[in-house]
Amino acid sequence: MINKKAATIFAVLIMLIAAFSTTGCGQRISIKQNMEKALEKQETAQTYHFTGKANISIQPVNASGANSPLTETLLQMLSTHTLTWAGAYSKPDNHMEVQLHLPAGNGSSTPIDIPLLMKDNNMYIHLPVLNEKDEYMIIPLNNQNTSNSLVNSGQLLMQTMNALLESVDENNFSQQKTESDETNYKLTISEKQQQKIAADWSKALPGIIEKYVQAGLLQKDFAQKNSNLKINLTKPGSLQIIVDPEGWILEESMDIQGELLTGEKKAADFNINYQTNFDKLNQQPEFELAIPTKTKPLTEIMKFIKER
Repeated sequence: MINKKAATIFAVLIMLIAAFSTTGCGQRISIKQNMEKALEKQETAQTYHFTGKANISIQPVNASGANSPLTETLLQMLSTHTLTWAGAYSKPDNHMEVQLHLPAGNGSSTPIDIPLLMKDNNMYIHLPVLNEKDEYMIIPLNNQNTSNSLVNSGQLLMQTMNALLESVDENNFSQQKTESDETNYKLTISEKQQQKIAADWSKALPGIIEKYVQAGLLQKDFAQKNSNLKINLTKPGSLQIIVDPEGWILEESMDIQGELLTGEKKAADFNINYQTNFDKLNQQPEFELAIPTKTKPLTEIMKFIKER
């Protein structure tokens, strides 16, 4: 099986990536208020397209050698990679698709494309290392709350970002106008403040994790097992958003580096450099992925992994 500690670390970091990806900044207290307004407005977007890129390194401590060769390959793909993505979203149709691309060198000698579709209370995902050509894993989202949370993630991300914003002192935020009359909001993590911000985020983590548990995206016992999870930032960094004159978020980015701790023991190192862009807000979305006709239940895939 996949190493439980490594899987937990990866799940939390992906959660934080999702959370940080809607982060922003503003003018002392009013900057936070402006940021919250932008997040609230973005939550009302009915449709949009998005693209993004990231360089991510997540290295669990002492996880190597604890899994089968297949599982080790999967963990390597997920824990150290450069990736790009593009997709489309429609809130009225409860529909989202994402095309992930991992270039060669991410635990594979060839590039890897991972299409993912969420539609009609089902998640479809094709992993070349596990699926045959044109075959998708199908994961029924029987819990309507979970389905809505996965596809319409704006509300959950808004709640997550509010928790993070509330935990950081206003003096770390700034804003600047661009030549095209857009506003760049920025949270600067200086060397002087990185320890304080890490401590603030660590305090906010239990509440954030609980929101994901309530949404059905994490197991119910996750919060208890990870009640002592902490973040330690090891270098200065930043989180930014760019907002257009009408108040819509056009770009989000972050650059953070640090450690995840379980109590006082280091569980993983991480380095995340991330950017995503939004386009065609509230316009007719152009979806490319059709509902797959060749599918395999997730239970069969998991059985195959265990047998390996």
